[in-house]
Amino acid sequence: MKVHYIVLFIIIFLSSFIVPTKTVHSFEKQDISNNNQSPSSIEFISSIGGVQNTVAVDGGYAYIGEGAGLRIVDVRDPSEPASVVYLPLSAIPTYIQIGNGYAYIANDVGLQIIDIQDVTKPMVVTNLCLGPSYGLSIVDNLVYVAAGRNGLQIVDVSTPTNPVIIGSHPGWVTDVEVLGQYAYVVQQEESSSDIFVILDIHNPANPIPQSSLAIYRLTDLVVVETIVYAISHGVPAIKAGQLYTIDVSNTIAPTIRDEIDIPHTIAIEVTNGHAYMPNYVHVDGMTIVDVSDPTNLQRIGQHRTAVTDISIVDSIAYMVGNGLEMVNIANPASPTQQSYLPLVSDTIVRVEAMAGIAYVLSDAGLYTLDISDITKPRLLGHYAVSQFYQFQIQGSLAYIGSRHEIHLVDVSDPRNPILVSQINFPYIAAMQVLDDQMYVYSDQSDFQDDLYIFDVSNPAEPQQIERINVEGLISVNNLAVIDNQIFVLSSYTNANEDIAVGELHRIDISDPERAILINSYKTDSYLRDMEIIGNYIYLVGQEYLHILDREGTIRLISKTDTSRKAISLSDVKVHNDIAYITSSDLYGNSAAIHLLDVSNPAQPLRLGQIDPQGGGSGINVIDGLVYIANGRQGLRVVRVQPELIPPEIFLPLIWV
Repeated sequence: MKVHYIVLFIIIFLSSFIVPTKTVHSFEKQDISNNNQSPSSIEFISSIGGVQNTVAVDGGYAYIGEGAGLRIVDVRDPSEPASVVYLPLSAIPTYIQIGNGYAYIANDVGLQIIDIQDVTKPMVVTNLCLGPSYGLSIVDNLVYVAAGRNGLQIVDVSTPTNPVIIGSHPGWVTDVEVLGQYAYVVQQEESSSDIFVILDIHNPANPIPQSSLAIYRLTDLVVVETIVYAISHGVPAIKAGQLYTIDVSNTIAPTIRDEIDIPHTIAIEVTNGHAYMPNYVHVDGMTIVDVSDPTNLQRIGQHRTAVTDISIVDSIAYMVGNGLEMVNIANPASPTQQSYLPLVSDTIVRVEAMAGIAYVLSDAGLYTLDISDITKPRLLGHYAVSQFYQFQIQGSLAYIGSRHEIHLVDVSDPRNPILVSQINFPYIAAMQVLDDQMYVYSDQSDFQDDLYIFDVSNPAEPQQIERINVEGLISVNNLAVIDNQIFVLSSYTNANEDIAVGELHRIDISDPERAILINSYKTDSYLRDMEIIGNYIYLVGQEYLHILDREGTIRLISKTDTSRKAISLSDVKVHNDIAYITSSDLYGNSAAIHLLDVSNPAQPLRLGQIDPQGGGSGINVIDGLVYIANGRQGLRVVRVQPELIPPEIFLPLIWV
């Protein structure tokens, strides 16, 4: 017994030297409005862009969920929309509704309430944690929140700074509309089917189910008098999406009156006897259906643009998905675009910055941003392209590559990026531009790959100068060029042993007739990215940072577990002896950025991590600023002062 007390004392004594768990820095905890704080090791600076899931229009202003933020746009003159302000938030808005001078936002965390009485200075007043939430409906001082697996939550917001939950209904609830004394709810069942549920809410503290209907993959609904207009997402390749009209004049026995195929739709608005349903697939666009007779639905119009949400005021439809588009629907059969405000849209995958300009690659194309005032990044230009992943800025050119083509884009005028030329390939595995030469690794099949070298000194007419055959490599994913050597990363699964394999190969390409393998490094984990600085090579993949010496034979110096968790590392940048490494969990989410002091390559020190609360994959570090391509949450910028972060101390676990 005495020995145990001694051990306990030793553990407590040693624990007093452990650095507190302040090495995890979350954006949500930063007070971004306070610029007079004492120096912090990691400071949130700004954010912009990302997915646009929702829009609400009220009082001449459009409120748009843009990435993990709220953008307010002046649309008092719909022909000349103007962005007013962007407010960074802690999560991606899924639904916005305006009432009583406040924006009520359902998001991945729950309910967020924003004071918008002064639209130029919106302020977060409340975060109510309800779990991932998908929709809401406001009636007087009550907000009905579709809180996913936590059911329908009824919240009293008579004091917006102190919301109180007063009632609930169990189940997995994804949408809600309230009219009179009834709540109309979309509820998912354990069988993955959906049901339409009617609740009597005359006593909000005790909702009482009245009736239900089974409708597979129900996503959104609108209530007009005694008719509910509900849409189903359908089943890909089996059943198209549907618009249903449901008669709820008898709430005990709701009846489907008609249905019509509407593919790819995820939202609906109804006004003046017409239903407007945005489609997220560009070829389908927004579909317009005459619903004046709920028993005889008729498709009458279409507007071809990719849209995720819509809000209608008077005869203008405000649509988001790839910017804010204003469409005149005075004649529903022939909608016409009135104006368009471009916004940094969709999933952000790569970022580079230089000379006051940030270049951001997303699933919707290349965006150029003015970052001369980094606290307020501003969109300058856009080059539309999709499904491109390779990305490099060299001089006044952006090189953007997909699986089969590379676009050379002139960005000398950031306000107007222009395609200069395009090169097609059988398959592009990796790309790098060095001075006036572009190296493209084309991963063919049967172990027969080719390294293409192009002269791009005249980008309007790039010339292939060499094509070098490379044999024996599998699943190449990254490329670096130094002098007459290329460093190639490959990752694959050993089919015989069912284990992960990552390889780095150094190859001599001085002879254009054939490539010569000089040496390699092999490890039992996938490798995703590399950074070469001086004689050191920094590799990441799965959970480890590998540091290699490339002088002479490639030699491993250290292999460091960055987080001691089962994660995947995707990008690495080294700046001033600090390695910045992006990661995600096994499901591709919960991204973090890990900071390691690599001034001594043989013994890296883990400093901590940034939690950007997104799915970031790309980073860039310039002058103490970290630019994070934060996936659906947009571009985020933080200032890092590593010298203020104490290194993390690992103590051995002592047992007696």
